[in-house]
Amino acid sequence: MTQTQLKFNPYGIAKFDVLKKEGYVYVDKTRYIELLEQSAIRYPLIVRPRRFGKTLFTMMLQAYYDKAAAKDFERSFSGTYIADHKTELAGSYRVLSFDFSGIASREVQQDFVRSVKRALQDFLNRYPMESVQAIIDKDYASPSSLLVDFFKEYEKQTTDRIYVIIDEYDQFANELLATDRQTFLDMTESGGFYKNFYAQLKMATTRGSVERVFITGVTTVSLDSLTSGFNIADDISAASDFAGMFGFKDEELRDLIPQIVDLERSGLTREAVFERMKTLYNGYRFSPNSDLSVFNASMCLYYLKFLKREHKEPDEVLDPAFAPDLGRIHSILSSGKLSDVQAIVEAAVQRQPIGYGVLPLAINLHNKELLTREDLIKLLISFGFLTYRGNGKKELAVPNIAVAKQFFEYYLTMLHGFRHPYLAMDAFVPAFSELKTGNPEPFVRQTAQLLSERSGSHVFSHLSESVFEAVLCSIANFSSEYEARAEEEVPVHKFADLILRPRDRSRPAYLFELKYLSKSEATEAKKDQKWAQAREQLEQYAPHLPDVDFDRLKRVRVLFVGLGVERIEVL
Repeated sequence: MTQTQLKFNPYGIAKFDVLKKEGYVYVDKTRYIELLEQSAIRYPLIVRPRRFGKTLFTMMLQAYYDKAAAKDFERSFSGTYIADHKTELAGSYRVLSFDFSGIASREVQQDFVRSVKRALQDFLNRYPMESVQAIIDKDYASPSSLLVDFFKEYEKQTTDRIYVIIDEYDQFANELLATDRQTFLDMTESGGFYKNFYAQLKMATTRGSVERVFITGVTTVSLDSLTSGFNIADDISAASDFAGMFGFKDEELRDLIPQIVDLERSGLTREAVFERMKTLYNGYRFSPNSDLSVFNASMCLYYLKFLKREHKEPDEVLDPAFAPDLGRIHSILSSGKLSDVQAIVEAAVQRQPIGYGVLPLAINLHNKELLTREDLIKLLISFGFLTYRGNGKKELAVPNIAVAKQFFEYYLTMLHGFRHPYLAMDAFVPAFSELKTGNPEPFVRQTAQLLSERSGSHVFSHLSESVFEAVLCSIANFSSEYEARAEEEVPVHKFADLILRPRDRSRPAYLFELKYLSKSEATEAKKDQKWAQAREQLEQYAPHLPDVDFDRLKRVRVLFVGLGVERIEVL
């Protein structure tokens, strides 16, 4: 494929009309228009993590349903599924689109009013009505009063039905939840401006001009906390039929790659690029009843943009625009019990499956001070940090390496007080190579060096053997050569600190026993005691490890004093 045949990469572009007009590659999601109608869902709510293509989808809906855009149907939808399966509702509504992603949390009510006015003004630019224009030209302190007056005057002028689209309904609310919980509770309680706004929108669906509403966001918490404010929303976030609505499916990404990247010039094959991206960005399963997994769309486009330009993958595989504010996430998660947060995060860092019970249908923050374990899990699924494992199991997993790196940083920074532990994988390449030859020492020492470089005086109060287990396990799992498990139960009813199983069975396997002493308690007698205990445990566990070739097993004991490797031995 020559360079002239390539299409533009739509990274960062969410305007549907721009993509279709200006030669950008487009992943066709129009089948879901038909599916939504066939499902007879009038008020769907779907939540997905940031940067999954929600805004682009809402703009596609507007291009499809808006009467003002009907004349452009052929140009907008040529070559798509819906062009050959056009429904009767195409071009039959006046679409009113709200985007609440840009609302500041400082003057939230006034900013919300301004955002509502911008949406109404955009609507009137397409459907001019002088008397309705007079309404939005007035000053309003309450967004619900503005909405009431707008619909009242609109319905005097026309019987045309309205399709309301709300994108990122909760972005500003999530920020408030993390930084100013009381303001969040005030605006969602009875009489609060946010609840009243949705109450009036609900009324417009039952006794007014609004026939359909489509809502996207990151979590359901804000609408859950409104209770009766907008309880007609039909949450389809975990519905198997809509598991592929956002993000790229396997076949979609395979088709996308050669349209964006000159593979011949880069010396790569489509399948090689696909497999690498699958390791980095795939694994999101949004329905417990579907095995369909999807890629994070923004991360894929970021990767392909760099690959096209530099003919190699980016050094930082996590899209900078996606990188979360760990402090904000911590503020939300800290609404749960610390022990629950620690247990979930430690399991995620070690890439262990996380079981769950009945996940809540709603999380109403007016009814609870602390989030339950299942509440926390539902939030982590919404944010894209955990995903269903599939195969009918009630288990969750970290979806991919990109998210695992975020958990690694969260675990050390927020739970153990380390400074910005950026994990440079290139630094571990020699250590991973040595592991394959039977030498674990560089791997252990490189890990200790990483922790030492990011430590402060307060870190030592958090140190324990479990920290070293979790960090070594996490880093080992970033290698493509080994599958690591910490605290795995062995048949003698004991728990091995760390087991590394090679993906290539011709490589050595490892059993680690890790011991830790603080500098103040590290007498020679205690060092010797810990050292002997580690050997005894290795000899006890080694013959009983499942799925490990005993003849290729390396038994490793390590003694850490502070953050330093005091002793290491391979048996």
